[in-house]
Amino acid sequence: MRSLIAFALGAICVLGFAPHRIWWLPLLAIAWFFARLLRAKSVKRAAWDGFAFGLGLFGVGASWVFVALNTFGQMPAAMAGVATLLFCSFLALYPALAAALSRWVAPSLGNAAPFIAAGFFVACEWLRGWIFTGFPWLSMDHPHASDSPLIGFAPLVGGLGVSFIACLLSALIAWAWPRPLPRPLKSCAAGILIGVVLIVGHSLKKIEWSQVAQAQPLTVSLVQGNIAQQLKFDPKSQAENAAHFSALMQRAQGALVILPETTVTTLMQARADDPIMGSMRAAMKPSTRALLFGAPQTDGVGFFNAAIALENQAINVYRKTHLVPFGEFMPLRPLLGWFYDNMAIPLSGFSEGAPTQSALSIAGEKLGISICYEDVFARAVRPQALDATLLINLTNDAWYGQSSAAEQHAQIAQMRAAEFARPMLRATNTGITVAIDHHGQEIARLPWFTRDILELKIHGRTGPTPYMAMGDLPVLLILLAMGAIAICLRLQRRID
Repeated sequence: MRSLIAFALGAICVLGFAPHRIWWLPLLAIAWFFARLLRAKSVKRAAWDGFAFGLGLFGVGASWVFVALNTFGQMPAAMAGVATLLFCSFLALYPALAAALSRWVAPSLGNAAPFIAAGFFVACEWLRGWIFTGFPWLSMDHPHASDSPLIGFAPLVGGLGVSFIACLLSALIAWAWPRPLPRPLKSCAAGILIGVVLIVGHSLKKIEWSQVAQAQPLTVSLVQGNIAQQLKFDPKSQAENAAHFSALMQRAQGALVILPETTVTTLMQARADDPIMGSMRAAMKPSTRALLFGAPQTDGVGFFNAAIALENQAINVYRKTHLVPFGEFMPLRPLLGWFYDNMAIPLSGFSEGAPTQSALSIAGEKLGISICYEDVFARAVRPQALDATLLINLTNDAWYGQSSAAEQHAQIAQMRAAEFARPMLRATNTGITVAIDHHGQEIARLPWFTRDILELKIHGRTGPTPYMAMGDLPVLLILLAMGAIAICLRLQRRID
């Protein structure tokens, strides 16, 4: 029963993420989880509770992995199901570790135990974003990336800091948890502190951390081609796909036209004499000042997932640095060869782009570009955001069908926009194509699975946010100090 309740609490947290966006629900679910794990009879029991919580969170929230493996990766359903379960089980180890550490130090902490549990939970969430290239999806800052007052803290402390603040609010609720008897003083104090944090966050949302870069807005066309995933990489469909994009480019009204990831699926060299480059130039309207599109690109040595920009005779290239494991590159091939042999994923042998690439100067703005999965990582976006006036994401979420993955991905982009106080423009293949302002709020979006163009006027912005300047370091130092103090107190108790 304990495990079922923990699983249910993890699953309830998913309602805080897109498309549901009930941002306050994870606060309550995690508070209940903290209260239960700190009363667990043993560290082992707490670890099992954490694992069950993680299995509920990831098993429900990231179940779209099955769609990518089975429907589009052509992996047999049984094998795809097992692979998805193993993946979610691996992710569940992080909250299991956090729960075990929290229960282990709890006897020496007294009333501080829930707050240390929040620190361990967020620290393990940070680890999840790094180990084996990282998977920070379904982090606890994401539910606060739109309507929640906590998004006001994003320019100050980033997504990791927002996650920490959210978990501290849950810890306050757990600290005042009315069992076995009501505790009116604690409940009142917790309520006041929570109210103060929410009011401060709401007030911070009104601060302008950046300034308009140009007096005149830039007209932008975000093109959603809606090429079915089954046809996108089919050689027989390439001519028809190119004709669809050419027709959309002729309709586009913007001075800057942005096409999605792998608009072109044929390997190109991005040189003036490249035939594909010539065909893209020919498809541009005279009124189009610049074009940005995704394509596999080679420099003669490496093979990259790239964004290619055309303006006049200039050609600029951004090469994706943070690749998707099991999709864009295949780790541990000698060990997992049987797994890869049952997958049919095109363009899966990419090389990493240079870790530091400058924002691309296009159409009078500086574009900080990320491709698909990269915008999930603040550390991948931050190097270009320091110099960028607009953030651009090219993606193809068609891999996940009509699951919640595309909605969750768009929600994560909102947090990136708020962290860096820059508009984020996302051009996608099947959706969700969306424009997000510098406060992390959606301006406009195209309907999912439609072929259309999102036309808008946007001001690029300049000026660093505190998070842009400092990154995650302040929050990590706080987490490190909390963990070190808690562990030292626990060891001292054992010695005594």
